[in-house]
This record gives sequence, C-alpha cells and structure tokens, in this order.
Amino acid sequence: MLFRISRPLRGMSMVTIAALGLSGFAGGVQADNVASHHAMVVVPPISRVCELASVSVAPKSLTGGQSGTVTLTLTEPAPAGGAVVSLVSENRDAAKLSPTSVTIPEGSLSATAVVKAYPVITDTVVVLRGKYVVSHTTHLTVLAPVLKKIQVLPSKVVGGAEPQTGTITLTGPTPQEISVIIGKSNDSVLLPDHVIIHGGKSSATFPVSTKPVLSVETPPIAAVYNGSAVSCFITVKAK
Repeated sequence: MLFRISRPLRGMSMVTIAALGLSGFAGGVQADNVASHHAMVVVPPISRVCELASVSVAPKSLTGGQSGTVTLTLTEPAPAGGAVVSLVSENRDAAKLSPTSVTIPEGSLSATAVVKAYPVITDTVVVLRGKYVVSHTTHLTVLAPVLKKIQVLPSKVVGGAEPQTGTITLTGPTPQEISVIIGKSNDSVLLPDHVIIHGGKSSATFPVSTKPVLSVETPPIAAVYNGSAVSCFITVKAK
C-alpha cells in the first residue's frame, strides 16, 4: 500500500490523502490496475502566539529633566481585550517610566510610554524592561551635565567704569552642588576663581569687573568642569 499526499492550495485547510493499492510488479512494471481511495483530512490552522517582540527608546540618551519615548511592539496584533505590557526601569533614581503598565489595543501592534531622566553626577546606563508573555529590554543612557556656555554681559565696557555679570550654563541640572573653575588670561579682568552651581540648578551667575586700560583689549574668560570647557570674550575699552 502506497500513500500520496496532495498539498492544499494557499488558504485551504484540507489535505487529500490517496491510498494506492498495488497487487504486484513484474520486472519493474506494474502488473495489475491501481485501486485508489481518497480521504479528506481537515488540518487545523497554526496558532500564532501574540507576545512582546521588542522594546525600544528614542532618543537613546537623555540629560536630567528631559523625556523620551518608549515603543512596545508585539509579534502579532493584540488579542481581544488588548495586550497589557508591564514596564520597569531598573534604576528609578536615574529614569522613570510613565505609565508602568501599557495596554496595546485589540488589533494593534504597538503602543508607547514616556521615560523621564533625572539628574545624575556621572553618565548612567539604565535598563528598561517590558513584559508580555516574554520579556525584552532596551538601554537608555542618562548623561551627566557638562558645560554648555559662559556669557558676560554687557560684553563691551569701558575699563573700570561699570560692573558686568557672568553666567555659566550647564546642559542640564546637577543633582548636587558642584564647583566650576573660572580662568582668565588678562589682568584687566577681575573675577572669582570658581563658581558654585547648587543642586537642582543648571546655571549660576558671578560678578565681573575690569580695570582701566590704555587701549582696547579683548581678554578671554574660560570655565572648566567635568572634562568640558567653554569660553567667551569681552571687550575692554580705554576711556
């Protein structure tokens, strides 16, 4: 008895099985007629599991105070009632997720949540984890603040005639009090050698004054902190 299985066309769920009865062969040639019997067997459709396929975050890095978007994607459209994905930040001091449970609507493949970064003193990698049937993770880097700019206003003064105010600005708030070094290359400018930026702040001001000069001078003023440096120039004019 031989069996022949005919594959169904795309979209069909039935398979035809033919049973061939052979009564004998002679010298490799069929000796008798073939008796064929057919039966239809219903093949149940393959059940695909809907589970979490990936977790991603954009942008990949944030400074304290900034927010990003977390995208949750399923392998198949969400089933009836939706797919409830749980979310966890493995370092909630550096990054928090909102909400911590997201429902992907029935028939949809994805949904989003918000991640907010908090001030850190050093660059910190945070693992963000999502779970629906299976777990997936992504990584967010929370950046420590560095110097963004230094500015002195007014930028042009008559030497010794009027005071000025300098401002140092970070890329984001600092989680704790820090000291920024201030430098100059000209004795006609008077300023402190460091400036304190308090925790939770991203900028601080400092006083600047000048001495009388005989001709126009453009001394640079620089600030250094945490491996970053910024500078600016002021113009000091003679009376």
